[in-house]
Amino acid sequence: LCSKHPASKRASNPKLTESLLKKMAATSADAERSLLEGDATGSYGATGAPQASPADASAPGAGAAGSGAEPPRMSPEQILAEITRNADAYKKMFVNALMGGLAPLITEAFGTFVLVFTVGCAVASPTPSPWAPLTIATVLTVMVYATYNISGAQLNPAVTFALTLLGKKTWSKMVGNWIFQFMGAFLAASVYKIICAPHLAVVAPVPPFHVGYSLGAEALYTGLLVFVVLNCAARPSKEPNQCFGLAIGFAFLGSGYACGHISGAALNPAVALPLGLGGGKDAQWAFCWFGAELVGAGLATGLYWLLRRSELQVAAEVAAAPAAQAAVEGDTGAAAPGTLEGPSTLMRCLAEALGTFMLMVTVGLNIVSGSRATAYSAAAMVMCMIYAVGDISGGHFNPAVTLAVVLGGRGKITKALAAKYVLAQLAAAALAGLGYAVYHMG
Repeated sequence: LCSKHPASKRASNPKLTESLLKKMAATSADAERSLLEGDATGSYGATGAPQASPADASAPGAGAAGSGAEPPRMSPEQILAEITRNADAYKKMFVNALMGGLAPLITEAFGTFVLVFTVGCAVASPTPSPWAPLTIATVLTVMVYATYNISGAQLNPAVTFALTLLGKKTWSKMVGNWIFQFMGAFLAASVYKIICAPHLAVVAPVPPFHVGYSLGAEALYTGLLVFVVLNCAARPSKEPNQCFGLAIGFAFLGSGYACGHISGAALNPAVALPLGLGGGKDAQWAFCWFGAELVGAGLATGLYWLLRRSELQVAAEVAAAPAAQAAVEGDTGAAAPGTLEGPSTLMRCLAEALGTFMLMVTVGLNIVSGSRATAYSAAAMVMCMIYAVGDISGGHFNPAVTLAVVLGGRGKITKALAAKYVLAQLAAAALAGLGYAVYHMG
């Protein structure tokens, strides 16, 4: 306005100048009030478009004045007053944002702490109990149920590694989880040493077995544990059933008795590294166990992907094209994206072979290592494998069960498929027999 009118005209229009000043003052007050009252539409330094009154519209140069007026600004004192006035709200927003990202990590650290502390005390107590695997499995089950809805109940760097290989986590998130898992694990190792010293847990081959046998058993049963976790608690197409925690706990129970007298049954890098490095001797074995456990997790991920490939592909299609879910099948009969087909005969037989192999090798290793809980270990292995692959093959793992299902006459399985099941079960049992015969000779 000032650039449009010479000084003589500004002096000759006092009413116009007074009207503009009043309007600017009113606009500034409205903007400040909207900010202080938490109006979401208000923004710092912004003004709403003022409604021109009929008197102002008729005033000469009014349009130019509206476009050239500088928007009002809050003074530092006003900003400080606004922050002080809404301090509680800002504090709540900050805490929610911070804890929203840290809560899963803190939960992982706490759950891993409890698990590692339990392992250390159960193994290194002055009078070791034959029920140590049951103790650890029970605590694992409890912590899985307690932490699942917050962090996913990984509690194991090998599980986090497997989820990353499947693309469910980024590598950066995996590193973050590992940091907090190992923080909880090393803290637990320090606390248990204070309680149980001078008795300490040792991560090393258990005589008379050599390191190759120990690493093989550690990789095999870590892979089993990860495989059960992926199938029972990390399926993309459905929520886990209420027994997923029991399946994971019983996977450790069966594994602990099978390989506890061979490798010590750490089955978790967060157990192997802190306890191995703090054992006082042969600390290098902790890193060997760490590598074997990651190898087992990688093998388990591959088997999971092979058995659940169609399910994972459907989940990827749905995530990539959500709109395709509503597509109607055309005259060609092709399934719309997101349609899940049943497992093939090959995948069914592979699931049966895998379950039978793990059952038979677990029984064999319990006998070879002189375990006093072979029945518990075998029962736990059957249970966790039924939960893991029962929806693929039915979870027979026994030719007698397959024959009974056929003779039941309920149409649960065809005779041709039953014959293939029996062949897969016998082949897997023979392979398992060769496996634990090697351990027996070793």
